[in-house]
Amino acid sequence: MGDNLTEKIANWLSDTGYPLEMRVRSELTRLQSETKAFSFANAAYTDEDSGKVREGGDAVIHTHRVAQLQKDGVWYQFRTYVFAVIECKQPKKPWVAFLRPLQPGYQMIHCMTSDEEGSEKLRWNMSRAEFRNQLEKQLGRDSLLLAPNQVAYSLVEFKADQNNNKIYNATQQVLEASQGVAREHTNYFAEPKHKNVTLFGAFSFIVTSGEIFTCKLSDEGAPIVEQVQTAVYIDERGLSSRTRFVRLMTEAFFNEHFAKILSDMQLVNGTLEKIILKLDANETTA
Repeated sequence: MGDNLTEKIANWLSDTGYPLEMRVRSELTRLQSETKAFSFANAAYTDEDSGKVREGGDAVIHTHRVAQLQKDGVWYQFRTYVFAVIECKQPKKPWVAFLRPLQPGYQMIHCMTSDEEGSEKLRWNMSRAEFRNQLEKQLGRDSLLLAPNQVAYSLVEFKADQNNNKIYNATQQVLEASQGVAREHTNYFAEPKHKNVTLFGAFSFIVTSGEIFTCKLSDEGAPIVEQVQTAVYIDERGLSSRTRFVRLMTEAFFNEHFAKILSDMQLVNGTLEKIILKLDANETTA
């Protein structure tokens, strides 16, 4: 009975997304040991509308930096955190992403600050477009954190029912989780016991064990369908004005390239520290 039940449970698990979640979390744990990043299974956050506590992704990892600066004779400490919130999906059918050219003026990262007084003293010193240009220069235009020239405006499951919204729900879930995790940490550091100013950024990812296809139009208006083994960027402009892109990638691509993504997240930390915040000439960085 025991052996039979063990086999049944193993067979059941193989048809679920739990093994994928475990593999992704295991890879993040391995990367954590090689970098200064910190990973955890998920991060709870409070839903602003319902007040309920929700799970913030299937896996979360963040990079951070701590700095000090002197302004008007007063020393301030501030921290920058960059989160990657990951949802894991094991679909039964292929997913198809419909592509279009990247629109100008996109927002690649959503930022929050923990302290209003501090954010006035350490204010933005450039436009979002300038900030994006600086990040592109720092990261390199081929960085996996930046949106490519072609992005997906819609994502559907092959031969799915027209009323099947589970893919849309997946993208909505990871976007809400990214914003919720950043907001939860922002609220925590805004408590009186924390005297430092903290800035948070969040990126959203979906890792899938299934197949991904893209569709775009030829010059004659016919669909061109291709299977991709890399990543597709989903533009959710209509869903959220803050965190715009979900980065959808195959499990193989995640395993091969997420170490580089973490490295780029650390560069984003440094860019937030040096560019977003208006620092005095006599700053000291720790």
